[in-house]
Amino acid sequence: MNIEMTVKKVSLYRTGCTVAGEGNAALPKGSTRCRISGLSSGADGQSIRVRTSSGLTASGVQLMYPDVKEQKEATREIDEKIAMCEAKLNACETQAELWKKNISFSDREGMNLEMMTAYAQLLPEKLEECARTKAQLNREKDSLIKEREEIEKKISRPYVSVILTCETEGTYVIQTEYHDYSASWNPVYEIRTDGEEEKLTLRLRAAMRQNTGIDWKDVAMSLYTGSPSASHDLPVLLEAHLKFREENRFRAAAPKMLMGTMAKASADAMAEPSMEDTVGMNFIEAKEESAETTEGETMTEYTLSGVWNICSDNNDIMADLNTKEIPCSYHVIAIPKRDPAAYLAAEIKTADIEDTLNSSASVYLKGTYAGDIYINADLTKDTYDLSLGRDEYVSVRREQKKKFTSSVLLKGQSKTEYAYEITVLSNKNKDCRITVTDQIPVSDEKTIIVEKGTISGKLNEESGEVKWELELKPQEKKTLQLGYSVLWPKDKKIQETNVSGGRRFCPVCGAQVFGKFCPECGTPMR
Repeated sequence: MNIEMTVKKVSLYRTGCTVAGEGNAALPKGSTRCRISGLSSGADGQSIRVRTSSGLTASGVQLMYPDVKEQKEATREIDEKIAMCEAKLNACETQAELWKKNISFSDREGMNLEMMTAYAQLLPEKLEECARTKAQLNREKDSLIKEREEIEKKISRPYVSVILTCETEGTYVIQTEYHDYSASWNPVYEIRTDGEEEKLTLRLRAAMRQNTGIDWKDVAMSLYTGSPSASHDLPVLLEAHLKFREENRFRAAAPKMLMGTMAKASADAMAEPSMEDTVGMNFIEAKEESAETTEGETMTEYTLSGVWNICSDNNDIMADLNTKEIPCSYHVIAIPKRDPAAYLAAEIKTADIEDTLNSSASVYLKGTYAGDIYINADLTKDTYDLSLGRDEYVSVRREQKKKFTSSVLLKGQSKTEYAYEITVLSNKNKDCRITVTDQIPVSDEKTIIVEKGTISGKLNEESGEVKWELELKPQEKKTLQLGYSVLWPKDKKIQETNVSGGRRFCPVCGAQVFGKFCPECGTPMR
């Protein structure tokens, strides 16, 4: 007896899913060997579970696959139909060729003019009839081939062999549950703000996809923030021994991965759309759904509302999970040494976005797509600047005013003096807070000396970073000064190198270093 399962509920994990199905079985009294079909191609045999309604018991549960004989038997009838269709097509083709061949009367006796004229007049009609018949047969054949492909897919999928036992004849409900790794979901974040109110909206959505071989139709969906563990073994703590370090100048550890680099939007924030074509019409955003959220012991569950249709085609289906408002303050950030553009940023508490770390987010400024950013906040800092795209109303210009090299004869040194002027102009129609960041180099050598010159901003002696916090009124312009000099032995050549993210790492232990010596192992930095 075959029992066809219909998918009723899916629990979707970041990788994999648990599929719950249901079917009805009309059973006689006693024990019956049954075949439960309708499972997905990647069903995990170790995870198969069969549940029965009251008065029915299940035993001997086993995942099976159809053999070659079963597959051939399943397609036998449709193969015969396809063969018959092909035979009719060949006959039709032969008939058309005969009609065309017989138009030549040179080798035919007893044909008068009247007969030849009648044949010639009938020929187009017969050829058209053959063409119509061939077209119909080809459509029928294509339909049969598609049907055969579906049968092949269905018959190639696994099934559950089970013995069902009942004391009373009747119709019983059977439920199955199994795990399949051919499905997943990924979080998709949207950040919406108008750049004015001191808050922004963080919207979490889910991109769901599956390739299980079965279309999910009208199913209940639950999403989990984790995945079932491949192994439940507890970690083992190994012994730790101390010993003296053997210095090896060629040994280098991989730098530690730290967070804190600000990502910027990939596209400019666009102007508000024209309303010429929408006068007198009121538009509102599409309603955003919310999922019911349940905090579990090891992961969070989102229960989606309604039922869902997700085809087995690996295409993303989007679902809304939740939306929350985050307090923020806006300011403009400019780093003219690296980028001549200014960027609007929302300063938020790092704790408010802990769940979104190392994720991408699409930014919408006043309802217009402004670009994508990568949220990579430094958890050791209280706040994080979230980029909202370029701000075209603030212009920043960095100009070198001086670069003069001379010799210090008594010390045998060369000296170069640098001076820069940074001009900041606000074209906004309201007061604006602007943060400008620049730098002077930091020496890693005792014989290379960096001396501070005229610096109008706040200097971090350790990192060389210079920062200005400005409050500009509409159409106000301010000029910033940055100067320094570098002294070094004149028989040497020096170069300025950039350290990724403004960080240096110890070549021995991999710790982050801000000064001349590693804070972990004391190794001098070169």
